[in-house]
Amino acid sequence: MVDRPIIHIRPYKPGDEEAINSLFNTVFHKTRTIEEWDWKFRDNPAVRDMEEWIIVAESNGRIISHYANMPTEIKYNNGLLTAGQYVDIMIDPLARKNAQLFWKLVREHSKNSKKTTSFTFGFPNEIAYQVGKLFLGYKDLGGMVQLFKRLSFRSALKRRFPWCPKWIINFIHAFSKIFYQFNLMARTTDGNIIVKTVNMFDERIDKFWNTVKDRYGIMVVRNLSYLNWRYKNKQYSILIGEEGGELIGYAVTKIEDNNDARVGYIIDILSCDNKTTSLLKGALQLLLKQDVDYVLSALLAHDPLCTYHRKLGFKRHKEFKPIQVTITPLTKEVDTKYLLNQENWHITYGDTDGF
Repeated sequence: MVDRPIIHIRPYKPGDEEAINSLFNTVFHKTRTIEEWDWKFRDNPAVRDMEEWIIVAESNGRIISHYANMPTEIKYNNGLLTAGQYVDIMIDPLARKNAQLFWKLVREHSKNSKKTTSFTFGFPNEIAYQVGKLFLGYKDLGGMVQLFKRLSFRSALKRRFPWCPKWIINFIHAFSKIFYQFNLMARTTDGNIIVKTVNMFDERIDKFWNTVKDRYGIMVVRNLSYLNWRYKNKQYSILIGEEGGELIGYAVTKIEDNNDARVGYIIDILSCDNKTTSLLKGALQLLLKQDVDYVLSALLAHDPLCTYHRKLGFKRHKEFKPIQVTITPLTKEVDTKYLLNQENWHITYGDTDGF
């Protein structure tokens, strides 16, 4: 008779990060560095004690499974509370035959979460969504609509006419960029607003946050410490809108080269009421200069910012499916009906773990 190895479920302790990160790279076929792990967990301004947010399973001195929440400060109604985004849920491939391991990990993590978190939220893939609905208490907030705007015909030509000579594609690309530039210029915006890129947010963002936070009932607190932590990576471009020296909004963009397309993402956007069009137009002009083929921006369907996107030509596209958002209420300080009302929320790509 072969003895089964003893599995110990426990909170994170200092020194675990190397093994956790190695497991992450093995399971998800990534090359995340320990510096990226530090940024995500240790440097997160909402983290106090990491032991409260990370649970691991250990066998024979080796970490074989991991379940974490990424703590997030949330503006909820007229107050603040702490929520957790479930991330990096993983089991070593060699341990997946142990059917009880995952459930033991979930139970332990759930006990911890109820002590520190008012609710958890996430953006699960289809398999995780089905498991979460059946066993983990996931409740549907709805889908984030991915809105699409073309800025060039180049990628469409490559896909539909792969035999087309490169010089013709480049010529049409150059012509279409001019067309979309003039199209943007023709859009009416507030001429007093200046949109420019900056390296990081300054102290004015806190005043701006206090001005706009009541536009929504629920959203991640977008203050100076959070935004400069979240968008520290140089892959992001930060734009701010100014009117008479006052900050009236910001947007964050990112570019990815995917197969035959150069894709621009509006990762995050927030503005004072009626100032969104100028800010959004500035972001599109930047992405046009960066030679982007098309732009994606994700918002909940009931977000008022969707209207401003549509005014500038964004629309749904069948190729880009909604991103499922789920919520798990954990304490009585949150009203489930209020929490699950999509009209109360502002969520962008930047609130997800995947961007």
